[in-house]
Amino acid sequence: ILKPIGQGEHSEVFLAERMAPFPERVVLKLARPTVPAGALAREAQTLKALQDIDGPTAPFHRPLLPEPIAWGELDDPTAPREILVLRHPTGYWGSLDQVLRYHSGGIDPRHGVWLWRRALDILAYVHQAGWRHGQLSPDHWLVHPRDHGVRLLGWSGARPHASREDQAMDLRQTAWALRWLLAGQQSANTTEPA
Repeated sequence: ILKPIGQGEHSEVFLAERMAPFPERVVLKLARPTVPAGALAREAQTLKALQDIDGPTAPFHRPLLPEPIAWGELDDPTAPREILVLRHPTGYWGSLDQVLRYHSGGIDPRHGVWLWRRALDILAYVHQAGWRHGQLSPDHWLVHPRDHGVRLLGWSGARPHASREDQAMDLRQTAWALRWLLAGQQSANTTEPA
């Protein structure tokens, strides 16, 4: 484990290095002790299903979705906990939440347009396959500072066979996250659409 990189509703998240003949950086999601058993296993299955979406743009979009490497349970008799290992995306360094810490007055709208466009592209791909994300808060947007790249995280609440209404909620949450980023700290207390 190299360092902690975040805390989600269901897990603690760490940057780590996988020791092998060719070491690679990975993201470890360690379930909180209070999370029901099987939560990270379901997330791993969801991520695998998203990676299995097929279509003409799949080679472009697959790398923009989290890729599970392994799932397991820690052998701790006092508090058994699940762990999920994801491939670490090179160059992506933080969430929109972290961006706002560095740019408390909000970001330049030109950057916002690119970030929103990238997020909508990923959502269009997933929505065409019948999925919805369901939890697009600012801490679920991982950004790449050089090319305005976006990866959407937090797919534990994603569902297949989503209705148009569910998919529209993804779009509303995306617009809310971007509005929040453009407005800066003064909007930090506004409520995200449910």
